[in-house]
Amino acid sequence: MNVYSQLLVDKTIDGLQWENARDFYTGFTLKGKIVVEEVAGRKDVHIVAKSAELAEIKILDSQGKEQVSSQMVVQSTFNVYFEKLIGSIPAFRYPLHNPPTPKELECLGFKLSKANIEFRKRYLEFSWGYRMV
Repeated sequence: MNVYSQLLVDKTIDGLQWENARDFYTGFTLKGKIVVEEVAGRKDVHIVAKSAELAEIKILDSQGKEQVSSQMVVQSTFNVYFEKLIGSIPAFRYPLHNPPTPKELECLGFKLSKANIEFRKRYLEFSWGYRMV
């Protein structure tokens, strides 16, 4: 995920004159693992976060000059916090059975039935069935 941010500073009391103080260009990386487990005819999907990092950051001042020392401090600080945060996130487990149907679909006479996830060569297949009510 790539994110652009801009820090504006108000130079007046009335808030009518804004000046660009910093531009931030960042790239975030999140890695995880998805496993479908089948036990006694019932499928569950497990999602586990493995790592998160601020892969890239560019900080430019108002004249467009790169702030190398600020970049290093911000990147290392974020990565230390991400490392601690990932360790505290529990694994997500979701049973692949009849999911809850949104009210908007029920009004139209549909009801979601069986959810399914299959891992094929180089792609993930996700499907949801529906039936008429």
